[in-house]
Amino acid sequence: MTAAAVLAIGILGAMQALLLASQQNAIASRMTRAAEIADQVRQGLDSQRYGGLVAAGKVIDIPGRCSGAAAVLALADGLDTMPVVAPMTGPCVIDLDAYEATALPGDLIAPGYALVDGVPTTREDGDIYRRVLVVTTVPDTASAQTNLVTATVVVSFRAGFRRIAVRQTSAFYNPAVNRSGVDI
Repeated sequence: MTAAAVLAIGILGAMQALLLASQQNAIASRMTRAAEIADQVRQGLDSQRYGGLVAAGKVIDIPGRCSGAAAVLALADGLDTMPVVAPMTGPCVIDLDAYEATALPGDLIAPGYALVDGVPTTREDGDIYRRVLVVTTVPDTASAQTNLVTATVVVSFRAGFRRIAVRQTSAFYNPAVNRSGVDI
C-alpha cells in the first residue's frame, strides 16, 4: 500500500513537471514570434525613415495619433509613464494595429502580421499579439523643429494572468535640423 502511494506521488510529480515544461515552451515560442513581429515593424519604420514617418497623416503624426485609452496605454509595458527630461517630449503611445487597420497601403509599416519564414500568416497572430509604438521627441533648441524621434515597438501577448512584452527601439533624425541633409 505504501509503495503504491509513493508510486502515485512520483507519477503526479512527473506529470506536473511535464505540464510546467510545456507551459514554458509555449511562452518561449510566443516570445520568439513576438520578437519576429517587433523586428518586422522596426525594419518597416527604418525603411520609411524620418520623412515617411512624421508627415501629416503618417504613423508618427503627433499629437493626432497619441492614444489616451487605458487599454492601449496598458500595452506599452510601462513606457507610457517613462520620465522625460526637458526639452524632450512624450511619451506618446500609438496603437499600431488600429493605425494599420485604416491606413492606405503605401502607409503601412509592416503589413499586418506578414510572414513567418516566407509563409503568410493568418489573422490569428492579430488575435494573440498586440503592437504599439511608444514615441518620444527631442526638439532642436535653435529652430524649435523636431530633431530626433525615438520609436519603441512593443509587441505583447497574454500568458496566463499577465501580459508579456518584447521591445525594439529605433531613432530617426530630422535631416533639415541635423545639418547633414541626409535622412538617417
